[in-house]
Amino acid sequence: MKKFLSIVTALALCLSLGFAAAGCGGKGGKSGGALRIVLETEDEPTYRAWFDEFEALYAEQGYKVQITPVGGGQVQGKQDNMMSQGTPPDIIVGGDVYIMAQHRYLEPLDFYIERDSAEVQIDDFIPQILNECKLDGKQYYLPNFFNTSLLYYNKGIFDAQNQNEPDSVAYPASDWTYDDFMTAAKKLTIGSGGNYSQWGSYSTIGWWGEWLVHIRQNGGEIMNADGLVTLDTPQALKGFQSYLDKMKGANKVSYTVGELEMGGFAGKKTAMDYGGHISNWVDLKGVSGLDWDVELLPTVDGNRTGELAVDAFGIHKDSGKKEAAWALIKYLTRKKTGETLKKHPYVSCRISERDELLAIPKAERPAPQNLEAVYESLNYNKILPQQRYFHYVVTQIVQRELTKAVEGMVSAETALKNATTNANKYIRANYL
Repeated sequence: MKKFLSIVTALALCLSLGFAAAGCGGKGGKSGGALRIVLETEDEPTYRAWFDEFEALYAEQGYKVQITPVGGGQVQGKQDNMMSQGTPPDIIVGGDVYIMAQHRYLEPLDFYIERDSAEVQIDDFIPQILNECKLDGKQYYLPNFFNTSLLYYNKGIFDAQNQNEPDSVAYPASDWTYDDFMTAAKKLTIGSGGNYSQWGSYSTIGWWGEWLVHIRQNGGEIMNADGLVTLDTPQALKGFQSYLDKMKGANKVSYTVGELEMGGFAGKKTAMDYGGHISNWVDLKGVSGLDWDVELLPTVDGNRTGELAVDAFGIHKDSGKKEAAWALIKYLTRKKTGETLKKHPYVSCRISERDELLAIPKAERPAPQNLEAVYESLNYNKILPQQRYFHYVVTQIVQRELTKAVEGMVSAETALKNATTNANKYIRANYL
């Protein structure tokens, strides 16, 4: 407490003397030197362009950004290693699912948000997104991006099918049920007996991105409030079985392990992607001749729940460059210009920018045009469990068992029971 008060006193003195907070180092030490941040290698070019703009804007303060690139979804692992070695990044990449594990390493942002309220405009962030960056009433991150499960569809494939009047298929609509989806997917699947030239749907294999959507829509859940895995329920079994049925048997509308996936949805040979994410947009926008859009997920017994994920930035509590880090976070989460929004490689976390995007007539928007569905999905989709062991348990224990069912080695029921038993044994031994 004494240290905190002394820092605040020093900041107040700094401001009273007429110096900018950034020049004094503000609430947390020196402002010189490069800010360190860990990012996916594939995201480095995009962020580097933004960081160049930031460095030019803060040239007088000398703010620089140093990227530590990692591949294969290892951002969190790399951050953890750096923190355990006593060399933490200044900017922590996190969000909803990481807040339980990361908050003890993070600097609460409330002081900065209140101080710079006119600039930050915290009330302009969409509440469903902003609230996932809070814990115990404290704001630990500011969001810059969100992912939400949607139904993706290739208009070109639908248009070609609709030339065959008896088997025509209308574009997906917000009132579609899962049966509507399967009926369309069957008509749009071309081939049989292991010889296919077009798939009605894409399958996400080896990750929770799709099977969890099916489980949730059928009334199941992956974990309960106590942090234990709950995949051994009738609801979870029904959902997981529907996921498997897409790839096997009479309801086969998608490839499975060992079969040709045809380049995924971006390969232009797949009609739909059930539960696709906004993070795919950059890649899809680079595909020539792909005319696509999105719709809300179909309902199962009236339920359309999918996954919501929030990407956000926080400041490590031991950073010696907190004012520089805060300046970067403000820059990355700021309100963008209208022209930038019209290109929307991503959608905005801000209310004013959402309204500006939706004010553009649909016909004038680049793909995807149905941005209304993107924002409406926030009312249905929900975040993953926030237990700090979630990622390890699901990818290293649960997924191993579920993959056995996908590969036909065990039944869906056996896979779910084994996943639940093995995961909870690990959780109880190490965390409960």
